[in-house]
Parts: sequence; C-alpha cells; structure tokens
Amino acid sequence: MKKYFIGLGFLFAAIFTFQSLTVEATMTPINSPTESSSHTIKVYVTQGWNLVAATVPSSITSSSEVKADDITAVWFYSPVQKKYLELYPNLDSAGFASEDDDEVFTSGAWLYSNKTGMLEYKSMEDYTSFDKRNLYAGWNIFTRTPDMRRVKLVDMTGTCTVEKAAGYSNGNWAIYTPGTSQWRDLELINSQQDEGSALLLKVTKNCNLGKSVSGTSTVPPTLPL
Repeated sequence: MKKYFIGLGFLFAAIFTFQSLTVEATMTPINSPTESSSHTIKVYVTQGWNLVAATVPSSITSSSEVKADDITAVWFYSPVQKKYLELYPNLDSAGFASEDDDEVFTSGAWLYSNKTGMLEYKSMEDYTSFDKRNLYAGWNIFTRTPDMRRVKLVDMTGTCTVEKAAGYSNGNWAIYTPGTSQWRDLELINSQQDEGSALLLKVTKNCNLGKSVSGTSTVPPTLPL
C-alpha cells in the first residue's frame, strides 16, 4: 500500500488538476455480486465540488470531455483517522502511509472541476461487491456500484446501524434520516445516473452493508407492525 502512494507522488509530477462533480454517472457492470472487476466510470460533472468514485487525473481517458487539466483538487475522507487527506494536487504522503490503497480507491472522494461536462476515467482498484467493503464508525464516503441497483438502503444495512445518509449535488445536500419516508424510499442506485457517484453514510460501529436480518441468535425477530 505505501509503495502505491509513493508511486503516486512521482506520478503527480507529470499530471494535471482536479475539482467538482455531480451525478450523471455510469460504470461497466460488475460481472456478479461476488466477483471484482475494473470499471470505466462516466460521471457528468459540474463546476464545483461533488462526491464521486475516488480517482486521480492520470486515470482520465482520452475520450473524456472533462480533461485532466480541468481538475484542481481531490480530497479523501479517512473514516479511520477521522480527517480529510489531500490526494491531489499535493499528496499527503504521511497521512496516506497508514491507509489501505484498496479501500481508498474503492471509496468515494471530493473532487473539484473547473468545467461542466462528462468525465470519464478508469477506476484505480477493482471493486468487490458492496457488502464486502468495510465501513468504519462515523462518516464514510461509499461509492455506488452497479450491484446496488434497485436495492433500498433500509433493506441492506447488514451489520450496520446507519445513523444518517447524505448525498451532494450542485452545491446542495440531500439528508436521509432513519424513520422518515425519504429514508425508507432511498435506493442505493435508483438509475444509471447514480452509478459512479458516492453517498455519505454515518454508522455507529465498524460494519458491512448486506441483507438486513431481524433478530440474533439470542433475540428473536421483531413482530411485524
């Protein structure tokens, strides 16, 4: 992992800038919920900050409408260290030394673009199915991948107690709180436009998403309302 970020330090000397995205996003499908595969991510970005799958400008394809030099900043939020780490243009090598690069590049990130348009880039790591990706107590930036299609968060909390979820688009927050109708209706991916974007999730403890099961080995399921 450390050698990856050391390599990035040299890579950044040859590449450009990163700064804002929103949501018309598509990804090549995951082969199956249990397999991992690389992705080509297409996200319609607007000028300003947005939450999308983590990347760096060197991963932007030649066919992308938004070019690498349109990007001016990329920031990763570490759910382990509970703080922001700069990924681009000034790589926080010390901060990333204790991070797992697999988790960094399968998470979402804040990116800033000076141009509105379609951004196309290659994912930095293979994506495992969403229920295999770790969440840590507190806030996490969770990348939306095709295996989340038509899956409601309320049905897939797995071992997590989710306190809050939030999306960000065009400078506006969308906040989802348990118990509300918006929460009950929140699909992890409602349309192809959501793929490749990212969602903020706040959880009470380290956990994984997955099929929600009522009850435990010592406590039976709750009765239906």
